[in-house]
Amino acid sequence: MGWDEELDEAFGILLGRRLADYDPEATYAVYYGGDVLNEMAPPAGWLSPAALADPTPRPLPDPVYLDEDHQGFAWHFDLSDSFVHFDAEVLDGPFSGAFADDVRAAAALKGVDLLIRGADLSPLLVRHGVDLTAEDLDNFHYSITATLRLATDGTLRDALRAATFTHRGPDHLIPMGGDDGYVEEAEPRWEKALRPVRNQALRDHLRFHCVEEADAVSSGALYLAADEWPPSGGAVEQLGAVLIAGWSFGEYQHGVAVVRLP
Repeated sequence: MGWDEELDEAFGILLGRRLADYDPEATYAVYYGGDVLNEMAPPAGWLSPAALADPTPRPLPDPVYLDEDHQGFAWHFDLSDSFVHFDAEVLDGPFSGAFADDVRAAAALKGVDLLIRGADLSPLLVRHGVDLTAEDLDNFHYSITATLRLATDGTLRDALRAATFTHRGPDHLIPMGGDDGYVEEAEPRWEKALRPVRNQALRDHLRFHCVEEADAVSSGALYLAADEWPPSGGAVEQLGAVLIAGWSFGEYQHGVAVVRLP
């Protein structure tokens, strides 16, 4: 059995149905977000007009503050298809005027929290001379933030690979418990469900991303399946995306959502 087939089998267990049973014509994506981004942006160099307009996959300066177990698995993001959030009060105050009017007109989601795609925001920043990389914006945390789209090929398999940190292949998997053996078992439901995965290294890697909520505070990840949106999901849920699978990290502070786009 090849690596892709091993992944398909394991992902099917996590999803409760075969990948082949999902619509192959649909587009699937992965979004990352949560308090970590809320607390660090702006200012951020990746909020420049050039970065937001560029669909080229790019790594960011550790936006997820990955724990030591995940340091070698840094994601790449498509900033042009990511979303920047503006709190309505910010647009009514410091950013009011023509810029705010244009953001409202171009927003993909309008309401208390306005969402605008990076590619749509980029020309507005240039037109109005707004600099989201400026150091004096560090008091706008939570008022201006982002939901980042991971760079994937649009297939469900690739979305799940990115979300589970299996995107680098079979030679880059995390052993259960890591070097310190802090976490020895997955949440009981997934400890049992993942036993049929024949590739032991893959099985342990996925077990590590299905740990108990208390363990996920400091190691591994809590698997939410399609039962609950992770911290990254609120924005895309409102845009009509359908949750396929989600994971949260830390004390439900940040997470990834695998979705089917509308």
